[in-house]
Amino acid sequence: MRIGDRVRLLKGTEEGIIVNFKGRDIVEIEIEDGFVIPALKKEVVVIDKRESQAFKEKEESVETAPAEEPGRTGYLAEGIYLGLKREDAGHVRSYIINQTEDIILYSLKLREKKKIHGWAHGVIRPFSFSETGLLPFAIFHKSTQLIVQILIHVKEASLTTEPFNTTLNLSEGILKESTWVESARETLSLINMSDLQSPEINPDELKEKMLEHPATPLPKKNDLPAASGMVVDLHIDAEKSHLSPDEILLYQLDEFEKAFDRALLANAPKLTVIHGVGAGKLRAEIHKRLSRKKEVKYFEDAAKEKFGYGATAIWFR
Repeated sequence: MRIGDRVRLLKGTEEGIIVNFKGRDIVEIEIEDGFVIPALKKEVVVIDKRESQAFKEKEESVETAPAEEPGRTGYLAEGIYLGLKREDAGHVRSYIINQTEDIILYSLKLREKKKIHGWAHGVIRPFSFSETGLLPFAIFHKSTQLIVQILIHVKEASLTTEPFNTTLNLSEGILKESTWVESARETLSLINMSDLQSPEINPDELKEKMLEHPATPLPKKNDLPAASGMVVDLHIDAEKSHLSPDEILLYQLDEFEKAFDRALLANAPKLTVIHGVGAGKLRAEIHKRLSRKKEVKYFEDAAKEKFGYGATAIWFR
């Protein structure tokens, strides 16, 4: 040791410079605060100049390290991702990122209006990615859809992993947020396509939900209307006498259709429509409609002794 050497205490954290020797075993050290402290020679070690240089280089590298970017997480959660990066004003670069333990086979298609064309396909190994090419930025302002089809190859599993299809509407909004992806060494806008997959239908759960709201039971045989069936009278009351002949006809036909539907819902064997005689226009229109209804077995003039000549009896199948 010599005066001027930089030393460190073995049993402390102090560092300083040797300023004096007192006897054979004691050295005086000036520490950073300007104080001089005595120490045993055997408890002092000289700091190599190369050590100082190494620490200096390390400090400089830390100081010059780039600041963390917003959203720079580096490592993704498990899933299959579509990554997008806007290259310039005209293009967007895309990636498929496989953040799973399985091999995936993917197919990407673009749908514009009624046209579909294949865009990219390939195979991606576990925890890897594939660059799928450039997209024109203009399609993010159109009603363009990205159709994603993924087949998952599992080496060993108790259950088969089903393939899935999903459709993504491309818009400029999905390019706003970005995340640093360590595997691709890029800052990308990410979409977890596993989240877009349609949920699997569990038959047992679906059955339970259906049983929570039981359907209205069909009427029993003893609950059905009597053999005489239902009757509807289409004559106009005084409140609607101000309507024109055409308006009256439309109103009567509407009432006929409502009565027809009620008879079907009630499982009535027969419906009698009292339409009157008049000029026969309403009767002719009702018969015309009945000839087109598949629920009608046949129809005929109703019993004259009860309804006269102004009624039609309809029998259902």
